[in-house]
Amino acid sequence: MEINSLWEWMAPGVEGLGQFAPAVAPIVAASAAWAAVRTLRLRTRVDHADQWWKRAEYAIKLLDSENQA
Repeated sequence: MEINSLWEWMAPGVEGLGQFAPAVAPIVAASAAWAAVRTLRLRTRVDHADQWWKRAEYAIKLLDSENQA
């Protein structure tokens, strides 16, 4: 099967998919934006937890140290 006959076979389907592109593009963009916002929220939560743990470790080290000042 050569390329031209393959394209002739696929052309109606490709053109049909092209009709849905304007409707699908906003859905894809909204999905990408939702994923980005969700990732940002998760990253913020992880960063806050990390900072909390660093402060807790610092406080524990201060309690355990010999220096009372």
